[in-house]
Amino acid sequence: MTQIRSITTEARFPGEIAGPGLAITLRIDNAGSAPIDLDNAIVDLRGADGTRAVDVSGSPAAPLSGSLAPGAGATGVYVFTIPYDQRDPISVLFSYSAQAPTVTLVGDAR
Repeated sequence: MTQIRSITTEARFPGEIAGPGLAITLRIDNAGSAPIDLDNAIVDLRGADGTRAVDVSGSPAAPLSGSLAPGAGATGVYVFTIPYDQRDPISVLFSYSAQAPTVTLVGDAR
């Protein structure tokens, strides 16, 4: 995780909720010998009480995608609506494959 920014989210599609949110920038580096398919990458955000935050597709969202070659890196931005009182701590869960372990990052995002 390279950056967390507090933003106001905009709902663009059904199921999205506008409001106070976070833009989370993640970087992944492929230290392996085979390409990684980032089209299947999943990022989930949980608030302090464990409730899943609502992901939003509006700006500045720019999810990871495509194939990541060995030795290469990629950056993606994920946007979530989450109340201020649920930001200490947050848990960011990242997975790109059923065979790879899920990475969990925990910290204060107030």
